[in-house]
Amino acid sequence: MNHQEQFYKMTKGDVIKGEKTDHPIVFIKNDVDDQFIGCMITHSSSDLYPNNIGLKSAHFFEKDDEGNDWKIKYDNSYFVELYLIKRNDWGPYKIKGRLTQDGVEFVEKYLKGKTPIWWNEYNKK
Repeated sequence: MNHQEQFYKMTKGDVIKGEKTDHPIVFIKNDVDDQFIGCMITHSSSDLYPNNIGLKSAHFFEKDDEGNDWKIKYDNSYFVELYLIKRNDWGPYKIKGRLTQDGVEFVEKYLKGKTPIWWNEYNKK
């Protein structure tokens, strides 16, 4: 897979970065025309932030389909237990990694039933 592919080619479990995003995002699904739903990956532990859930190395692919190392792979990684709304114009987005099926299922288990929100709404709490 070409790591330069843009949003419209993203699939569930792709780990992406945009020009206006500080943290990697796990793409979950398209939402409306100008936004999508994802969750944020961070290095901040659940000790500091209770909504952060620890990931395992088995949740990340090390290499892409062509045998190239992914830029983003497990590195003491956590995800924020929130479905976040992300705007397409915060890109362009580039695929920098990918979760395994186990990784996708693990994230979705924690996010099941949650309502997507904007990051600034979460920060107000």
